[in-house]
Amino acid sequence: MVKSFAERVSQLARLEPERASVICEGRTYTRAAIAEHTAHLARCLAELGIAPGARVGVVARNSELHLVCALATSQVGAVLVPLHFRSAPLEARRNLEDSGCAVVIFDEESAPAYAQAAGGTTFRGVLDDIGSRSDAPVTAPAGWLLLSEVCRRATRDPQPVAFDESAVAMIHYTSGSTGRAKGVCLTYRNIEASWENWEHEMSVGADDTVLTITPFAHVGGLQTFTLQVLVAGGTVVIQRHFDEDEALRQVERHGVTLMFCVPRIYAEMVHSPEFAVRDLSSLRCAVVGGAAVSQDLIEAYARRGVPLCPSWGMTETCGGATLLPHGQISTLPHSVGHPMLHVEIRLEDAEGNPVGANTPGNLQVRGESIAQGYWVLGEVLPLGVAPQGWFDTGDVAEIDEGGNLSITGRSSDRIISGGENIYPAEIECALSGCSGVGECAVIGVPDEQWGETPLVFVVAPPDQEPPSLEVAREYLALRISRYKLPRALVVIDALPRTGQTGKVDRRALVALAARLPTRLRANPQG
Repeated sequence: MVKSFAERVSQLARLEPERASVICEGRTYTRAAIAEHTAHLARCLAELGIAPGARVGVVARNSELHLVCALATSQVGAVLVPLHFRSAPLEARRNLEDSGCAVVIFDEESAPAYAQAAGGTTFRGVLDDIGSRSDAPVTAPAGWLLLSEVCRRATRDPQPVAFDESAVAMIHYTSGSTGRAKGVCLTYRNIEASWENWEHEMSVGADDTVLTITPFAHVGGLQTFTLQVLVAGGTVVIQRHFDEDEALRQVERHGVTLMFCVPRIYAEMVHSPEFAVRDLSSLRCAVVGGAAVSQDLIEAYARRGVPLCPSWGMTETCGGATLLPHGQISTLPHSVGHPMLHVEIRLEDAEGNPVGANTPGNLQVRGESIAQGYWVLGEVLPLGVAPQGWFDTGDVAEIDEGGNLSITGRSSDRIISGGENIYPAEIECALSGCSGVGECAVIGVPDEQWGETPLVFVVAPPDQEPPSLEVAREYLALRISRYKLPRALVVIDALPRTGQTGKVDRRALVALAARLPTRLRANPQG
């Protein structure tokens, strides 16, 4: 029988009750405090009639609430569904209806929007007044309960629950960047295998302190290091509101050893005046994922003695599935590394045939950390797995002779120009080192001669002039094939991003490009 997350933390609390377990906005929670909060919440869930397999949602900014919910739901055998506090009303309603949550716990900031969006849905809303950050009295929306009231009524411990490692522990919704968000079912074994991947790569354990910035609704926020470090007995430092200056101060203050963020967050930290002066020597690995990372960014961290290690993963792989060790970054600048312990990868062409080294192909994965399936209105449906258990990720990639992976793009983002396949990520990675390019994104636009042609959107760094189209093409001509060179360049103030994960919103860029005059699309000055 699998030992619940709650039971493991309870055992840690008995060994060293006063050791710091969670730090959030100046509040420090010891192991004993986290174990006590978990026991209280487990009793509350039992009081509300939560049975094994029932879904329990949590909607809040990053805080200790998510971690206590993850522990408490494991204690009663329920399934945790972390939903994004910034979800649009229609998206929030769809996810609530799809997941069928019996109970949803909210913080004060998230409650009003969800209360308005959720009219007619059947969950019981609970407002967390215990973890309130406000000095004002807390009032629950009509028909909802206050968590403190439920705690006062809940006096009996829940019955012990027996479950095996195939039981669903959590449902994480995808960002919806390629369509409607899907609920990905992660079993206890999926999560354990993911933790074993990281333990094998970098010995994650009780001696680690992780700084968590990525939203907990995103798989990278909760599953990459955070919950693993908590359950292993380390310390989790939570930043509720991202602030690059304060993030760097917290690395120094708490001796942070591990981080996971998207490239944009790491880039904002580089531009902070704190980056050059704070002691970052405790940070043994800063893992970057979710988008391509530039060599300039990697080198900026290397100059401060911080290994910035590219990784690739997705919700369906329970977070990171590949990792490029720091020692290989100089020789493999655009690689996301090798598959981890419980992950296999292969590439196929459109006809299902294997492709050779350094040839683009559709990326497929399999292994124990790959999700059980998608949650669709009360059923766990297959991921769309190919024969022999392979899952088609939708990414296009190349593998070199040493087995190292490079992501060249999404198959849905592919540009077909004159019969040639072009993938935006390759152009974006190559252009990232060009002077005057802070960020960039490439899409395909219609072209009478070629069918489609690449257009690049460029965001210039502060106090720098963006490159002209000619300069960008000259720079790229030394790095990629000429047929891949963009034929248009447009300068914008900021790239549009999805609300949940901060990924570049390519559909918004396509819509923007469609509104541009045809002459502007090919204007050398953008």
